[in-house]
Amino acid sequence: MNPSTQPKRLPSKSVPVLVVIFSFALIACVVLSVASGALLLANRAGDERANSSQDTNVSDSISEKDPEQVADIIVERPDEAVLQEPRGLVEVCIGDDQWDIARPGEPLFSGAHIRTSSLSSVKILFWDGSSLFLGPQAEVVIDELDAQTGENPRVIVLTQLSGESEHQVAASLNPDSRYEVNTASGQAAAKGTEFKVRLAPDGDALVTVSEGTVAVSSQDETVLVGSGQATITSQEEGPADPVYFFTGQGQVSLAGETWIIGGQMLTAHEGTVVIGNPQVGDDVFFEGRLQADNTRMVDLVVLLKRSPANRFTLVGNVDEIGEVIWRISGQEVAVTDGITDVDEGIAFGSRVQVDGIILPGGALQAESIRLIVEGETRVPFDFTGVIQDTEGDSWMISDIEIYLTTDTVKPADLAFGETVRVVGWVLENGNWQADSIERILIEEPTTFEFAGVIESMAPDPWEVSGVTFTTADGADIEAGLIVGDRVVVKGIVQEDGTWLADEIRKLEDWTQVHIVLVGQVISKDPSWIVSGVTIPVDAETVIEGEINVGTLVRVEIQVQPDGTWKVLTIEPLKGSEWGSECRELTSVVINVSENQVQLEGWPALAIDENTEVGGELRVGSIVLVEICYGEDGNPVIVYIHIILEPGIELPDSLDGEGTGQEKVMVCHKPNSKNPHTIVIAQPAVPAHLGHGDTLGPCP
Repeated sequence: MNPSTQPKRLPSKSVPVLVVIFSFALIACVVLSVASGALLLANRAGDERANSSQDTNVSDSISEKDPEQVADIIVERPDEAVLQEPRGLVEVCIGDDQWDIARPGEPLFSGAHIRTSSLSSVKILFWDGSSLFLGPQAEVVIDELDAQTGENPRVIVLTQLSGESEHQVAASLNPDSRYEVNTASGQAAAKGTEFKVRLAPDGDALVTVSEGTVAVSSQDETVLVGSGQATITSQEEGPADPVYFFTGQGQVSLAGETWIIGGQMLTAHEGTVVIGNPQVGDDVFFEGRLQADNTRMVDLVVLLKRSPANRFTLVGNVDEIGEVIWRISGQEVAVTDGITDVDEGIAFGSRVQVDGIILPGGALQAESIRLIVEGETRVPFDFTGVIQDTEGDSWMISDIEIYLTTDTVKPADLAFGETVRVVGWVLENGNWQADSIERILIEEPTTFEFAGVIESMAPDPWEVSGVTFTTADGADIEAGLIVGDRVVVKGIVQEDGTWLADEIRKLEDWTQVHIVLVGQVISKDPSWIVSGVTIPVDAETVIEGEINVGTLVRVEIQVQPDGTWKVLTIEPLKGSEWGSECRELTSVVINVSENQVQLEGWPALAIDENTEVGGELRVGSIVLVEICYGEDGNPVIVYIHIILEPGIELPDSLDGEGTGQEKVMVCHKPNSKNPHTIVIAQPAVPAHLGHGDTLGPCP
């Protein structure tokens, strides 16, 4: 039990209202009145009589849920609802202003408040078969509850205070049945339909209907919204004309005020919600509304999967630790402040695992360097979750029991309900022991990585060492995995707290020194080049499947005692062919002529009258370029824009200690709620751009 603030209640004074009436064959029209801030929904008696014959026809077509069957499964009586599938931090307050942790199967009655934290969700099931799903950071109150079935009227009245709710409303035979959702700006009433209500912080309400027809009323105006349509209403204006809504999934090629996702141009607005800080190359889910002028207005963008392109993993010994360059088993790795997360205790000779990105030209930029202890039987984990319990040395974070020691590093004021990143080790006995716990902003990418034993697998969901997750479309799953294998799982923590894996691979033997590269095939003849890195393929290299120029591949390399590379396998990643698709990337010009340009890691590419060139290309220019592969497999430059000229120096006031070293001003995390301007050395620019930073000060 965790004491918290009292439940929020709507003010009793009259407020502007949004009224959404979900039409049903049994209801011809309704009478709406506002008294003390409440909305009353009533059927006209004359219309009921006029539709009595229609009622009979409709009832013949309705297949009702057997209440006895419902009672046997979960719900025991009409004035009760039951919590299902609470995930993350879900709390209930019943009458005493005290919030308690929600329990699966817990009964709820009229007057109950239910709320979810970040990375959390819950489903509520009613007696008549209707259900309510609450997403993250949502709160709802059950005002009235008598979910009768058959010819008895069903009454379910809810007040939504925040977040998003999804409703599946069972059909009712009684025309007096009510299923209502009140908000600070209005009410939604439904019978036998499916709909969503999403509340914005400013009080605007977005209503989308996936089944049925809806009458949305506000400020004495009413519009009819059909299946597949949406409307939005503010407290100052009546409902907007209904428009069709759309959903989709695809790869981001442009982000900001205008998004391009899966080739579709989408326009953001002040109320657009962006979750997970997706960047160019990432896979996302999106939804929005098609405007009258055919503009596609995007309301929601959710990160599904980080781009696997240009990634590497390196396990080896530390040969040298420099200020900006480390050498790991003969390989140079860039270590950059603000980008590279380095474990404490790493010294010359330490064995480490390095994960990062491949920069234009093939340089390796480390994002994390983890210390590996010789003879270690434990394996690392790293995930983002919400704190559910902080009692003693065993905390609950997103349904995972985390053990703390005297060495666990954490803020002293971490509290129940906060969103945190947890890093540590899964011990040989299966316990998750935390090295560090740090609070994070929810708009930061929420990811997970852990290792364990496969207990069940495809079809979804999978379960690895007690952790349940689903797999993303196109996930990189190593072939031949079976129950009992020890694996490493990586992926995204979705906004409702569910885990979506995008990579599952066998746990490597850490006594071996190896490298794993993920990147685009730039050349195969005369030598293999993957994202600027030359790959020494020989007769013993196993090449799986059909691989062409432009294919996204995973390359596994064994580092030999003399430091040379032995390429073991090259395999394509699922869905990795460019085909006729185009990709946008950042690179450096290393040679340029009147009709050709050569970028780092690329062969010379033609420039002709069809190529859009922004600025004067010079050797050393950092450029943003779009390259398309045609059916013949040849790369073609569509456009090439200069984003940084060579030799440009900022004024001395921005030049560190006045040494004259070239500095560049960039906007760090421009798509987050806390973008800020930083000044970095020019060699670090590609790494920051690869993480989604933009050149110039933040707006």
